[in-house]
Amino acid sequence: MSDFLIPIDELPYNPKSSNSIIKYAKKLKFKSLKQACEKGTIFESNFGKGTFGNFIEEFYFKYKPNSNPDPDFSDLDTGIDLELKCTGLLKYRGGKGFRIKERLAIKYLNFNKVYNQNFYESPLYNKIQNLLIVFYIYKEDIADEDRIIRLIDLSHDHKTPKCKSEGSNSHKT
Repeated sequence: MSDFLIPIDELPYNPKSSNSIIKYAKKLKFKSLKQACEKGTIFESNFGKGTFGNFIEEFYFKYKPNSNPDPDFSDLDTGIDLELKCTGLLKYRGGKGFRIKERLAIKYLNFNKVYNQNFYESPLYNKIQNLLIVFYIYKEDIADEDRIIRLIDLSHDHKTPKCKSEGSNSHKT
C-alpha cells in the first residue's frame, strides 16, 4: 500500500475502492495535471525518469512515489490490487492517430527466482492483472504538468485462464 501524503479520510477518492480510484482517475481526461491538481501546486521533479507518473502519484492521487514492487493500490474491495501506469502518446506524422512513445516497465524480474514459479501466482501477474493506464500527449517542448491526458484505460483479468498441458508445470513463467 502507498504512503499517503494527507490523511486518508481527506483524499478525494476512497483508496480501498477500485471504482472510486478509477472514477477519480477518469476526471483527468482531456485535462493537464496543472488543471486537475490544486491551484498553486508547484511541480518540482526530483525523480529523473518517469516524472509524469510521479507527478500523478504525488500531486493528483496524493501518495508518495516509490519503487515498491507491489501494486500501487492494494487491499481493495474487489480483492484484486490495482497498478497505476502512465505513458506518453506521440501523434503520427500527418496527425492521424497516436502511437506509444516508449515501452512500459511493469516489473523487474529475477530470472533465477521466477523460472519455476506458477505464472498466475507470481508477483508479476499480481501487478499486471489490473492496470490503470493514463495516456498523455507527449510533446517535447511542453512541461510534464502541461501535457494533456488523452485516455484513461483499465486492463484487467479477473479470471485465470485454463490451460491444458501434458506436464504438471503448465503455467510456468
